[in-house]
Amino acid sequence: MSERTTITFHQLQTFLAVARSGNLTKVARELNATQPTVSVQLGALRKSFGVPLFERPGGRFRLTPAGERLQRYAEETLEGLRELQQDMAVLKGSLTGSLAVGVTYLVAGRLSPTLFRARFPGVAVQVHVDLPEPLFQRVLNNALDVACYLKVRTPPPLTLEPLGEEEFVIIASPHHRLAGRRSISAEELSQESLLVSAVTVFRELVEAKLRAAGVTPRAVAEARNYDAVKELIDRNRGYSLHLKSLAAPEIAAGRFVALRLAGPPIVGEVVAAMRPRALASPLVQEFVRFIRAELSRPAPGRPDPPARPDPPARPRRRSSLPPRRPRRHAK
Repeated sequence: MSERTTITFHQLQTFLAVARSGNLTKVARELNATQPTVSVQLGALRKSFGVPLFERPGGRFRLTPAGERLQRYAEETLEGLRELQQDMAVLKGSLTGSLAVGVTYLVAGRLSPTLFRARFPGVAVQVHVDLPEPLFQRVLNNALDVACYLKVRTPPPLTLEPLGEEEFVIIASPHHRLAGRRSISAEELSQESLLVSAVTVFRELVEAKLRAAGVTPRAVAEARNYDAVKELIDRNRGYSLHLKSLAAPEIAAGRFVALRLAGPPIVGEVVAAMRPRALASPLVQEFVRFIRAELSRPAPGRPDPPARPDPPARPRRRSSLPPRRPRRHAK
């Protein structure tokens, strides 16, 4: 590589985007650039190193060994530059920069990255809603700073930060044979059909939570998403386990009923996943603190905690002395 050669931020950004997608058209759309511009950036980077960075089997871009090594350094370089910009902003007494946040469909209604944007107008927040696995990949590829989700199986390289807890509720049709019962046992629920999403990590989560409550899931019926699960509940095909905040509108409208399982409430942990180095970012730290505070507020459909009752009035002690006689005044 020539000493006069300059490697730019945009070249590395373009290189990483192509490494992620393998498609120039998608990268051009993602970076709001033209396809020839993307090709020029890649060509300049290849010229700088003097070795091929990609190969194209079947027309798709795939990293060469040199490209794989560059990918690691490029991710660390861009991440370090982002941290530097945020640190400089903190020294000036402001919080600015860009923050790319991923959230899953299950918790999108409870997390409010847009409220974070309103509180810190100098921060450009981008929100991506997807399933857990694509979000994990985007975090690992440096396309997202942080991903927030209900804790499921997570790739080991990612660091987890707890954000809060969300309560689950067992829902069924009002015509279900267990509807109307004040309480049901784990043995009774084990005899019923479970309706669950076909997404593997969600199914694993639901089954694990039920087993921890003493329930053995039986005759599982899979549906492609939450709306499909709701249709099966309408047809009284079984019961399902969902976040209380998600099911609250249907329960309030009488469409579903909540089955009260004997024992403690079933809860899930909401977490944030990030690359280990990202936690050092002041912007990520502030975002994690903000979301923790948001999740500590009561969710829709969840009543505020009851106020502590006033202590009962202490009974007045009766004196053992005889009552005093009124003093007579001399006339």
